[in-house]
This record gives sequence, structure tokens and C-alpha cells, in this order.
Amino acid sequence: MKDKIKNYLGILIFATLFLVLYWLLKGQARYLLIYFLIPAGLFISFNAPFSLILFNFMGLMLLFISGKNLWWLDSWVLVALFMVLGIFPFYSRKVFVREEKSFGEQKNYLIGNVGSLKNELSALEKECKGLQNEVERITRLYLLGREFVEQMDMKETIDHLKISIFDRNDIKSVSIFVFDKQSITPIYLSKHDEISSWSDFAGGHQKTVTVEKSPKILSTPSWLKDSSVILWPIRIEEEITVAIFFAVNINFVDTCIEEGKIYIPQIALCFKRIRLFEEVRERS
Repeated sequence: MKDKIKNYLGILIFATLFLVLYWLLKGQARYLLIYFLIPAGLFISFNAPFSLILFNFMGLMLLFISGKNLWWLDSWVLVALFMVLGIFPFYSRKVFVREEKSFGEQKNYLIGNVGSLKNELSALEKECKGLQNEVERITRLYLLGREFVEQMDMKETIDHLKISIFDRNDIKSVSIFVFDKQSITPIYLSKHDEISSWSDFAGGHQKTVTVEKSPKILSTPSWLKDSSVILWPIRIEEEITVAIFFAVNINFVDTCIEEGKIYIPQIALCFKRIRLFEEVRERS
């Protein structure tokens, strides 16, 4: 609002000074001054479009008042210029509004596309992460199977399991026990100071170990804080079962169960092969 008031005051002051200068001049100088209204009106119309109409009207009135001493061709040329230029503010305003509307539509369209592209990018990143995890899982499974084919010793097999599966940030503790009809024997613990706690825990879940055939979430003992316990039951023979207990972070539970469904058959085959090899070696 303040800018409009300033523009109107500037136009009024300019028109007043122009009229004063016009009456002070004599002869042909007056007519030259009337020509000056055309560029002046065009210049000021950038900030105040209707100023051009005012200057055109002023120029026509001055031509009407003192046009008798002006050559008729110059007079008609000036009249034509003033009348034609009177349309200019409305035309330029219409063009500006149309371009502004077109720009707004393009801007909204691009903003919408940006949101859509962000969603697509997020979906692609999620899909890419899923594919990377799948590739990693398949690679680990392949390496695990290839290494197991070459293993004929339980210690070497457990060492390989430790490298390929157990040593992960989300796995806090791992213990492996052999269950048979007569005893429960620990064959590996990632934390040796927990042997008594894990032995009591394994003994308390002996029935579950001998019955279950797939990964299972077990109740978390009090000595394991902020963790979940996952069981991987591995059948070697009808009388013998190997149980792998994991203490993992809560957000790793689903992954550990899914991986168990994949790795358990491979580990079971490896343990069976080792068992047969030991029997053959003992008999020989």
C-alpha cells in the first residue's frame, strides 16, 4: 500500500512539474516536450501501469489546446501514438497475469513431481537395501555350504561358524550344547564366564530342544538384560540334538529366526557328516 501511495505521489509531482515547464516554454519547445511524454509514460508504467493512460490523456489535451500551430501530420502521428500506447498497460498486465498463472501451474506441477520422485527414490533405496541383504544372505549361505563340505572336524566347523555367523554386532552371546539321552554337554561358548548360567538354561529347556525342529524364541533369563534368546535346534540323530542358543538384540530377532531356517539344514548336514567320519575313524 505504501509503495502505491509513493508511486501516485511521484506521478502527481512529475505531472505538475511537466505542466509548469510546458507553460514556461514557448514555441516549438512545447511540442518537443509533448513528445517527451511518450518515453516518460512508458518508463513510469513499469511501476504504475495506469500512469501511461494519464500521460496519454495529458498529451492529447495539450495537442487539442495548442495543436493549431502544429503541422497536421505531426498532430495525427502524436494522436495515434497516444491512443495506441493507451492500450499497452492493459495488454502488458494481461500478459503478465497469464505468464504468472502459467508459472504457478508449472511450479505446482514440478513440486508434485518432486514429491513423487522422492517417494520413488525412497522405495528404490528400500528395494536396493533389501536386494543387498538378500545378496549378502545368499553369499553367506554359499560360503557356509562350501566351507562345510571341506570340514571333517567339529572344532574347525565351530570356528567357521564363529567367523561366518556368530561374530556380528547384534549377537551378544552364543552357546552350543549337545543333548543326548544321558547328558547335556557344552561344546562352545562365546563368553566362558557364562558357562554355568547357560548350562542351567539349557537344562531347563531340554524338552523344548528335543521337540522343536525350527528356530524358536525362548523366555529370556534374568541374567541377560535387553536381549532375546533364540534357539536353533539341529538334529543329528534321533537320540542326539545340537542346540545353538543366541542372545541377540531385540531388533535382530526376526532376522535370526529367518537365517536359522536357512542355515540349520546346512549345519545339520555338516554335523552328521562329522559324526559319521568320527564313527568310521573310531572303527578303523
